Amino acid sequence: MKKTKENGRDRLIVSALSLFCERGYHGVSVREICDHANANPSLISFHFGGKEALLETIFEGMLSEKFETTGNILSNVENEVDFKFRLTLFFKSYVEFYLENSEVVSLYFDQFEREHPYAIQIFPQTFGKLWNGLLNFIQQAQEKGIVDQSLDSKVLAFSLWTPVNASMRSKRSTHRACQFSLKDQHFIDLLIKQIIDSIKLAA
Repeated sequence: MKKTKENGRDRLIVSALSLFCERGYHGVSVREICDHANANPSLISFHFGGKEALLETIFEGMLSEKFETTGNILSNVENEVDFKFRLTLFFKSYVEFYLENSEVVSLYFDQFEREHPYAIQIFPQTFGKLWNGLLNFIQQAQEKGIVDQSLDSKVLAFSLWTPVNASMRSKRSTHRACQFSLKDQHFIDLLIKQIIDSIKLAA
């Protein structure tokens, strides 16, 4: 009995995620989610308490140790070689996380832009953690004389963050306009190398 309930709950999550990504959170009804999952409409209330709580459950699934481990890559920096190595590993880990959770991440970004309260609430534990880690890492590198101190650290972090992050947030338009996808490993390797090599290091 317990297994059946868990399977029904999981089907609702999978169906909701698929429909939310296809038509937007507000464009999908509870009944449509249940029809898609072949489940009784009352099960959403039973398992989650409503559609809003179902969306939050989907986002909770994104709160994994991956944010912690990816952020920990940008620990103390020792020299120029270490600086470039850690940045490269950081962005590769970030892209890997996205590819493993692309639907949830896309839905999250959409709701974050729409200022969904829960999306904003968990930002410091997720993408905000990565952004602050990147900014602090660059500031450390400047303090240690690895990166040119005349550069604005926030502008530099933004210039590194944006190409990868924008590709996640607009994957369809990026693919159509630029003819590339984050699934293209060779392109991603070149992109990461080029944006890191463009950083003006200390003389």
